[in-house]
Amino acid sequence: MDMGAFNLLNRFIIEKNIPLKESYFTAFSSLIRGQFLAIKRLFIDKGGIELILVLLASDKTTKRLKKKVVFLLRDLIYMDQLLDFERVERDIED
Repeated sequence: MDMGAFNLLNRFIIEKNIPLKESYFTAFSSLIRGQFLAIKRLFIDKGGIELILVLLASDKTTKRLKKKVVFLLRDLIYMDQLLDFERVERDIED
């Protein structure tokens, strides 16, 4: 992921203020959702599914944040059939 996405994820992880934490996740997930398959594949390869599972299982995750996490997960499931490794590798090389 590019440095901007990494910076958003890092800020999300360390942030204590709940509304700000939710905002960081919203911005980060907007980079993942949609048609850019290469970044989806990279997110998954770097442990993104594990992050989603931790957030959903945590009692500290607010209902609002869980809803945002579910939207991201739904997008990943919907796009699953398009996450072809060979095509994504070509996208990254270009």
